[in-house]
Formats: sequence, C-alpha cells, structure tokens
Amino acid sequence: MIRMRLSILLTFLAAATAALLVFKPEQTQKLSSAEQEPPLSVEGKATEQTKGPNPVELYRNQAKICVFRELVAGRCALIQTAMFFRILDELDPDFNRDAFNSAFSGKSSEERYCREIIVWAREEERDDGPEARKVRERLEAEFDRLVRNQTP
Repeated sequence: MIRMRLSILLTFLAAATAALLVFKPEQTQKLSSAEQEPPLSVEGKATEQTKGPNPVELYRNQAKICVFRELVAGRCALIQTAMFFRILDELDPDFNRDAFNSAFSGKSSEERYCREIIVWAREEERDDGPEARKVRERLEAEFDRLVRNQTP
C-alpha cells in the first residue's frame, strides 16, 4: 500500500512538474465562473482582482486543472485526484486549511477533497452539459463507494 502511494505520488509530481513547465495561459481560458470570478479564494485570501496574482496559487490551480482533466478523461481515480489536490495545497505556504475545511465537509481530508472535486465537476456540467453530467454522476458514484467502504 505504501509502495503504491509512493508510486502515485512520484508519478503525480513528475506530471505536475511537466505541466508547469509547458503550461500556456490560454489553456485555462475555459474555466468555470466559480474559478474565474470569486472575490476571495477558498483560502480566504484576496484574489488577483484585489491584490494581484499569487504565483504559487496560480500554478497550484493550473496543476489542479491538469489533474482534474486526467480524472475527467478516466486516466486516474477520484481518490488519487483527491490526494493530488491535497499535496498541491500543502505545497502552498499560504493555503488556509481552516477555510478549506469550512468550505467542504467530511470526516477526513480525502473526503473533503473528493467533495471539492465533485464541485469542480458540477461547474463543468453547467458549462458543458450532458457529457459533463455523466462525468459528475460517475464521480458521485465513485465517491459513494469510497464512503461506504470506509472503516469507522
């Protein structure tokens, strides 16, 4: 189990590094309105609209988009994506864990991150319609299985 997690982590870090090196800003033009316009980020900090962009937060969000796209394409599982999101957040020294925990309920960090990802899927559904709805339903079913299989 530890070997598998380490393998997943190393694979993700390599992919995230590569994504950051080749990222082009026009790739994120099709972000949902929730990602484009909030006055405050989940971390409770002012966004670029009020104080200018935080490069760490921008790169973290770009990496999350790349990982989310892999999930949507079916190339990774919801729990893996949740672990990647958590690692990315932990890399940002300004990440506000309390604000995140208030925004997403759950018994564990993994459960809260799964909920965050499902919110992303709902935003995609608003923009992309039926195909995105199938993705959201798949993720919700996967989440339900994960929650049912958790040990107390």
